[in-house]
Amino acid sequence: MDHQKLRAPECISLFVKDIWIYKEDTVNGQVNLPFFADGYPGLLFQQTKEGLLIKPHGKLMPLSFLYGQTIQPIEMQLTGPYLLIIFRLYPFVFKSFFNVDPQSINDGCYDLTSFREIDMASFNDRLLAYRTVDEKIEAITQLLSSLLAQKKAKA
Repeated sequence: MDHQKLRAPECISLFVKDIWIYKEDTVNGQVNLPFFADGYPGLLFQQTKEGLLIKPHGKLMPLSFLYGQTIQPIEMQLTGPYLLIIFRLYPFVFKSFFNVDPQSINDGCYDLTSFREIDMASFNDRLLAYRTVDEKIEAITQLLSSLLAQKKAKA
């Protein structure tokens, strides 16, 4: 497994702590990745062969979702090759960007297809079409930057 931790681009560094990438191109079986409490919620994009299952909840996750602060440890179960891109966010981002109470999704998730300000189905299709991790990170960065611009315009 390839794991990288990147600094957030300066344009989003006020609300994104960092970016984590987990990638495995050659795994044939099942992989369980532990996910421990770290105090940060996040935005996760997953590109997997058979989806991402959260244990112990037994929940199959959408391609892109917000996750709340993790209080109890969980495992992410993946089968076959995978790519996970995680933008770790500061807690205030949920309320100010997505109008989601951060405490309402502690140890839980928010499917971004429910967020009406973004056509997440089209956005996910674009992410899947990009060939490189850098292109995917740039697209998510632009999405978050545009949300910031929208919030500033409304203020």
